[in-house]
Amino acid sequence: MADWLGWKTAGGQTFSAPAATLRAGDGGLHLFARGPDDLVKRRRFGAGSWDPWTDVPGTQTTPSGPAATTVRVDTGPLTDDLGELWVFVRNSGGTIMWNRHEREDAPSWGGWKSVPVGITPSKPAVVNGTFPVMLFARGTDDGIHYIENDQSWGSWKQVPGGGKTFDAPAAAFRTGGFLQNDRIHLVVRGTDDGLHHNVYDGDEWSGWSAIGGKTFSAPALTNVIGDVFEREEVHLVVRGTDNGLHHAVYDGDEWNGWSVIPGGGTTFDAPALTEFHGDLWLFVRGTDNAIHYNVLG
Repeated sequence: MADWLGWKTAGGQTFSAPAATLRAGDGGLHLFARGPDDLVKRRRFGAGSWDPWTDVPGTQTTPSGPAATTVRVDTGPLTDDLGELWVFVRNSGGTIMWNRHEREDAPSWGGWKSVPVGITPSKPAVVNGTFPVMLFARGTDDGIHYIENDQSWGSWKQVPGGGKTFDAPAAAFRTGGFLQNDRIHLVVRGTDDGLHHNVYDGDEWSGWSAIGGKTFSAPALTNVIGDVFEREEVHLVVRGTDNGLHHAVYDGDEWNGWSVIPGGGTTFDAPALTEFHGDLWLFVRGTDNAIHYNVLG
């Protein structure tokens, strides 16, 4: 049975929620954060240790936390997939900006560009490890909107059902079962501070359903496939009303209920989640503004 391994520090200082993603090409976990200078910082974990923090180049500043994903690009039948790092931020005017690092041996990032027509009052959210890339954002109407990139950006669509949020959404990919499509799971903090869940199968949305529990920040969501878990699961972590970290799991049929993450970790901001080598990695901005992490493995 999996256990939380205890809180550690990833170093650095941030005034917003961090973001993390596993990169297929170099086998490392990449952590992103808004630095004290409002620039986007990156740090890689691999071979049991952290590399130094570096700036994502381009002097792009943000008033919010970043979002990050690994895009698995098929380079042909005789080669392995290479993971492109894509990072998203909102600028001071609310425009969503994005940058990508194509390969681990690439000399530089591609440069910051704007996502067309996208304005958000909160940080964006992106589904990890899927292509086309699916980007979600809270609109200026507090509705939940999404856009896809399949070689180029499409047009924004609104998640149906009238759902609204005062914070960033959270989204995760889950492989479909027998005779089922793959699915995108979406969780938001509603205007009632409750957690609400919607599922997209590529054709239709399931409709909003309440998970239970409350939070004052954006949720965090990711899928995990690995030896530790019997099958693919979607993991949800939120900042509770006690500022502690609370965890729920969706097994494909239902949510299993909330449990408190042990160790006394607290945060005033949204957590971040990613899968890394079959384990669940959780990152938070601590009450000391340092970045701390815990692993379920």
